Amino acid sequence: VASAKMEELKTKLIQLRDTLLIAVEHNKQLEQEKLQHQNEALRATANLEQAQKQVDVMKTALSQSSSASTTAQTELLRLKSDLIAAQSRVDSLEAELQQAKTQAKADRDLNQSLQRELSELVASLDHI
Repeated sequence: VASAKMEELKTKLIQLRDTLLIAVEHNKQLEQEKLQHQNEALRATANLEQAQKQVDVMKTALSQSSSASTTAQTELLRLKSDLIAAQSRVDSLEAELQQAKTQAKADRDLNQSLQRELSELVASLDHI
């Protein structure tokens, strides 16, 4: 009976270890995705700042040259559109980053729970 109980506990222990390894690997993948999203957000922010600088330059050029007014206004509208698109991408990346952070926390919580169960099983094995 003790041998069967020991085998059952060993099987559960192996299953918990496998689940923990999978969860740890998934957590690593989420962390990698989080870093990628952060890098994309940083690039999008830099693009956003560059687009804003271009908008500012175009505003100055527009005020200095009435003959180029139509061309500058068209370019300004394009840059504003680019700016809006870049901001939308930043917002999207920030939402994805937040989701990745939430998932990573859930995974960490699951890992902690699995580690507690593992410790309890190990303690149970020690008593047998």
